[in-house]
Amino acid sequence: MNRVYLSSLSQATSLGDNLVDFWDMLVSAQSGARSINEIDDIDFSSIPIQFCHTLRSNRLVLPPRNENQVYLENVLLLEQLLGDLQVTGPIDGVIWGNGQVGLPSHLAVPNVDSTSISAREWQSAVQRGLQKATGQTLSPSQIIGLAVTCNTGIAALGMAAQRISQGLWKRAIVVVQEIRCRDRVLLPYYKLNLLSHGRTHPFSKNRDGFEKGEGGCAFLLESTGALNESKGDPYCRISGYSVSSEHEHVFESNPDSIATAAATIKSAIRHAQLETTDIDYINLYGSGSIKNDRMECRLVKATFGDRYRSIPASSLKPYFGHLNHAASAIETTATAMMIKNQCAVSNLGLKSPDGECDLFLPTDKVNTFPIRHALKVSFGFGWSNAALVLSHI
Repeated sequence: MNRVYLSSLSQATSLGDNLVDFWDMLVSAQSGARSINEIDDIDFSSIPIQFCHTLRSNRLVLPPRNENQVYLENVLLLEQLLGDLQVTGPIDGVIWGNGQVGLPSHLAVPNVDSTSISAREWQSAVQRGLQKATGQTLSPSQIIGLAVTCNTGIAALGMAAQRISQGLWKRAIVVVQEIRCRDRVLLPYYKLNLLSHGRTHPFSKNRDGFEKGEGGCAFLLESTGALNESKGDPYCRISGYSVSSEHEHVFESNPDSIATAAATIKSAIRHAQLETTDIDYINLYGSGSIKNDRMECRLVKATFGDRYRSIPASSLKPYFGHLNHAASAIETTATAMMIKNQCAVSNLGLKSPDGECDLFLPTDKVNTFPIRHALKVSFGFGWSNAALVLSHI
């Protein structure tokens, strides 16, 4: 089986539209949150929240937040992410994760002969974006679209990594996006009491949910042979991956939820040919809701036993919000950079931890730890579970 390397990254979030700003704000413990009153083209009068993480880019000029502009907004962000990615050889496939695939007819794209934004339109957008960024042309069969709620990023990276490890591809691009904040998107989360009325503080006593975020990221994955050809300097390896879904209930867990999620994590670790004792850092889902945070802490305890107090862990949603479909992807981007720099990002705003969330949750701005293997976990509606293991080169 071939090894799989993360050779290049690009991102655009509320922390900026380049990796330098992104990393600087993470290690200096700065949030990209903005008050919704500062965002001229949003009217959230029906949703009494205070903060929202919105895309910050000096180069991306987006149209007003009109429902019919969703497709255009995604294409503009897609082109920027692909243009920033350092692609050094022929691409065998692209996996694009996006929550807007297959939008209903009332959100149809002007001048597109379709009653919805179908996979064909998205494939065409990826084809044009890749050709513009790299000069390469891929067939529709080489472009795969995914939309699996909050686990889209890990699912897309895992799928691409499997194809490379099995020798089907040598070089692949994964792009995952979530754009843009709208009352239509936020209202369901508000009704479910998942949105914070202020700032997001996972695992804190005073937490009350998450802030919605937007943005996207792109990854270049290469096999060992492709990496030797490009002579790149990779961030890390993708060494393990696993997903599962219970399909019992959309929002609530069942008595076996923790056992199922723990089995998923252990499967990813076994896939990486490692033991739970080999994991040096955990990038948590950390949604900021009391129920989910406590369940995630119980999951870590069930998976790692007595080691749970000694493994540094953090949630990154206080920095750039909850990006829904792109959440696990942008959090993987940050985790890859932590491995490269051998340090863990702090839990922003965590001052008074919930007594039931007694994990090792560093709060210093920069936490230097040897990170040989990191675990990224994510959970989605329907109690779907996803786990990714990233390893130091």
